[in-house]
Amino acid sequence: MKKRLICPVLGLLAIFVFVFASCTVDPSPDGGNGDDGHDDYVYLGEDYSFNKPNSAYSDPEYAEGTVFEYETYNSTVHWIENKGDHIFTLTALPKDAEEGEKFPVLILLHGFNSRYTEYDLYIPYFIESGFACVMFDFRGGAQSGGKSDGDIFNMTLDTEISDVKAVTAFVERQSFADTDNMILVGHSQGGL
Repeated sequence: MKKRLICPVLGLLAIFVFVFASCTVDPSPDGGNGDDGHDDYVYLGEDYSFNKPNSAYSDPEYAEGTVFEYETYNSTVHWIENKGDHIFTLTALPKDAEEGEKFPVLILLHGFNSRYTEYDLYIPYFIESGFACVMFDFRGGAQSGGKSDGDIFNMTLDTEISDVKAVTAFVERQSFADTDNMILVGHSQGGL
């Protein structure tokens, strides 16, 4: 019985080694750029841009300044530019918020292959507790349904960090933001 199992096990091991070896990354100093056709998949630092616009930016339903009304709060659409791409962002404030009123701000970071809607059920509780909320889609953060520019195959932790910096800079300029009380809230990879 043992002899009969050795050949299939060795065969599976050989297949595993072959597959694993073919998945390794080129550690060359130029990041793998060259004639291999993988230039689009290499993070190029702070100047990196996806250059793959998503249709939501030009969709009139999600135009800058569009307001979605809910029972206890309103969400306003904003488009933030980052590295030539557009980040879909919603700011949620209580319906009874007064002009110039300041709120502590929760910036909500969704998980991998997800979107800003991950926090929909929590927003009323956050608003009721006295927070303003800012939700956004990471560039390339979802394979489908994401509103920001980008492709999930190009999204990295570095591009997510860049997006968080861009959104935070946007929030700091808003009249409703108590900039001494801004909190990042992340789920899954957004928490990372």
